[in-house]
Amino acid sequence: MKEEVTVNWKLWAAAALVVFMAVGCGVKKTAVTIENAIGEWDIKELKIKDAAGVETVLEPLAAEGTVILQLAAGAYTLNAKDEEGYEYKVAFTVAAEPMTVAVGFNNCLSFEETTTVADGVYWSGSGDGHIRIVNALGDYAIYWVNIVEAGGDIYWDSTEYCQSIIVYEGEELNILLAPGTYDIQIEDVDGDTYTRYGVEITRDPYVWEVTLDDIDAFDAMSEGSAPVTIVNGLGSYDIWYVYCDLSSSPWGNDRLGSEILYAGDSYTFYVNPGTYDIKCEDVDGDTYTIWGVEVPASGYTWNVTLADMD
Repeated sequence: MKEEVTVNWKLWAAAALVVFMAVGCGVKKTAVTIENAIGEWDIKELKIKDAAGVETVLEPLAAEGTVILQLAAGAYTLNAKDEEGYEYKVAFTVAAEPMTVAVGFNNCLSFEETTTVADGVYWSGSGDGHIRIVNALGDYAIYWVNIVEAGGDIYWDSTEYCQSIIVYEGEELNILLAPGTYDIQIEDVDGDTYTRYGVEITRDPYVWEVTLDDIDAFDAMSEGSAPVTIVNGLGSYDIWYVYCDLSSSPWGNDRLGSEILYAGDSYTFYVNPGTYDIKCEDVDGDTYTIWGVEVPASGYTWNVTLADMD
């Protein structure tokens, strides 16, 4: 006599459905839109690599173009190269919901020099941190942007990111650098400076819309009672910058501010008595420095001549 076999049809149907989905439908995938977000530039090379290291070459993307991919859940890396030869890298993770992955200038691995990417929009530097400087100074163009790790010497040790360009009213300079804490100093066409200290820079853009309210306040008369007089004895060379700081401190603000010390003229500012380093810079960028100067209460006068050139 044969043993009767009882079949649980509900369990059988559920198991069959799982097998059908796994075999017939494959792994569930999500729609991922890849977007060319680098303005008017085409992406000439585009590749995507999954967590297992499998790389897929995609078709080039025209300016503002998009392509939709069906990707399984997981981590991916997108590598791109634009028509100018700049390379980009974007890491992203696919989940269950459709998503868009934009290739933007903030994903660029490095700009070899300050680069114009659109009318009045410039990019410079390399790294995952992002600073955006916007000129809201009216008629005063930005000539220099110096950045140094917080606590460093902005004059000597910083990196200058404007390079060969000038940032006019309404224009912006985007800077890429390693995430960290930085001091940022901007200098305009008149030599006035605008400084922010201890700025935390991350992947999220740090935006500084520079206005005249940000100008570095400096009142030479209020610093001390000992007069320091600089006499321009350089002949036909005007002095554009004068620095005078305690020997134990880094270089600070330009004492001339928006003034220019013309040949034969003198300029006086006031400090507390002490030991100072004094530096002048002329119209050609040549510097003249004296170190460890003792400034007494009665003051100090330096007649700067070409013999003092560094």
